[in-house]
Order: sequence, then structure tokens, then C-alpha cells
Amino acid sequence: MFTTLWFDTGFCVNLYNSEIRYNFTLSIIRPLTMKNLLILTFGVLVFCLPARAQQIDYKKIILPDGITNLSIEERLVQLAWKNNPEVKAVQHDVNASQYDVKIAATRWTSLLGAQGNLNEFTVKQITGSTQTTNNFYPRYNVYLNVPLSAFFEFPNQKKAARERMGIKQEQSNMLKLDIRARVLKLYSDYRKNETVWRIRKEELDDFKLRVNTIEQKFSDGAATLEEYVTAQRVYRDVQIQEAVAKSDWDKSKFDLEQVIGVKLEEVL
Repeated sequence: MFTTLWFDTGFCVNLYNSEIRYNFTLSIIRPLTMKNLLILTFGVLVFCLPARAQQIDYKKIILPDGITNLSIEERLVQLAWKNNPEVKAVQHDVNASQYDVKIAATRWTSLLGAQGNLNEFTVKQITGSTQTTNNFYPRYNVYLNVPLSAFFEFPNQKKAARERMGIKQEQSNMLKLDIRARVLKLYSDYRKNETVWRIRKEELDDFKLRVNTIEQKFSDGAATLEEYVTAQRVYRDVQIQEAVAKSDWDKSKFDLEQVIGVKLEEVL
């Protein structure tokens, strides 16, 4: 037993399992009492437990219908999810993969079968004829055919169907994240462009009053030609800036409406 403790720690991130683990190295260079050893052991166990990264709750990415007092952003995300054709296509894929799992789970029934024979003997029994006839063919046959490959093929087919269903569900989750991010970004751009346009509009209105004042002074001879021309030139520049800002706002509105599938006035 030794007299000093030396610790070495590190991190290991597993992206596939969304897991963070601590690497912990301990060197003992000093004798330890039983009490200290128990405390040290407990601390090492707690410290080495895997620290799970926060999992995404996809049910909260797109909130379900029926929830009241939703923010405008959440309402827009809901509409985009409900009205997007790509979402419906992915949902159909998920449903189809679930049916594939059910088909794979019942594939073993293909090993069972039943047959029915219709011959002279069976026909006469059905019609009630009393003529005696030899029965060479049975009316019903039931068979069971179990190839050896079935013990390996059917379970793997079921597992493969479940994996494909998992892929479709993850694609649906990815689409949820994508649509939410897209809608929030478009709405943020819409609000930003609206603010810019309103500022440009106020600036245009203010400058229009200044131009009218300079025009009146120029008519009265209180302003020079250079002041009049400069005011007109700056006024046209401000008009252009206001028109560009209005165009950006309109475009952001159209882009957002394209994603949510309805007029923005119906939501705001």
C-alpha cells in the first residue's frame, strides 16, 4: 500500500447512443483506512456512471392539437406540420413500415395450408346420390411444410422489418426538427423585415414633410436650387430603401405562407 492518490480523468462521447462517459484512472500511493476506502469506492462508482445527454422529446417538437394558449410560433409550427405534403408522405411510409412488421410477424402461417378435392365421390355425397363409389381421393388435405431455413429466415425478416420501421420513424423525427427550425427562422425573418420596413416607412414620411418644406421655401426664394435638388435626390433614395424593405417583408411573408399552407392573416 502507498501514500499518495493520483487521478486522471477524461471524456468519451458516443454520438450514436447520445451518451457521455467519463474515463477515470486512479493510482494509490498511500495506505488507506477502511472508512476512507469505502468513501473512495463510492465516489469512484458515482463519478464513473454514464452521464446521459438530454434526450429529445419529439412529442414536444410538434405540439398536439387541443392545447390552448399557444404562442404564434407554436401555432405556425403546427400548421406547417399538418399542411406539408412531405409530412403526409413520411407518415404514409411509417404506416406502411408498421404493416410490414405485422406481415413479417405472421409469415410463418405460409407454412400451413389446406386443400379441398372435388371428385365423383364428393359430388355424389353433396347431391345425395346412393350409388356406391370407391373413395380414392380425400375431400380435405391439411399439410405443414417447414423448411430448415424458416428457423433463420423468418426471425431475421421480422427484425429487418422492425429496423426499416425504425428508419421511417427517425426520418419522421428528423422532418419534425427540420420543419420546426424552418418555420421559426421564416417567422423571425418576417418579423425582422416588418420592423425594418416600418422604420423605413416612418423615415420616408418624415423626409417627405422636410421635402415639402424645402419646396415651399424654394418657391418663396428662401432655399437655394442646390438645397432643393439635394432634398429631391435624398428623398428618392429614401423611397427606394422603403420599397426594398417592403419587398423583403412581402417575400418573407410569402415564404412563410408557403410552408404553413394558409394565409398569415388567418393566424395572426
